[in-house]
Amino acid sequence: MCVVLVGFLACAMASQGGAARGLYSLARDGAFPFSRQVRKVNGRQAPIGGPVASTLLSASALLLGMNATAIGAVIAFGTAATFLPFFLTPLAALIARLRGK
Repeated sequence: MCVVLVGFLACAMASQGGAARGLYSLARDGAFPFSRQVRKVNGRQAPIGGPVASTLLSASALLLGMNATAIGAVIAFGTAATFLPFFLTPLAALIARLRGK
């Protein structure tokens, strides 16, 4: 049970870290509202807006009282969305190659 709990915690931390880095990258390019707040960094030049925004967004689902089915759907979508860029990049390259570009 302890191994499962540690594994779950490690996955959660990796997911939060990945989401925070993605949010920071998008905010740095000014891709969404409130980009100015999200792209802030602390004194050691570490981004703090991304992790805060990611944590607030994740916690808001829990505060809204989502039931187990809805939380399962959010987790499934998040997992699929993580791998979507790894599928779309080769697909775009294949389409470009078939078009002769």
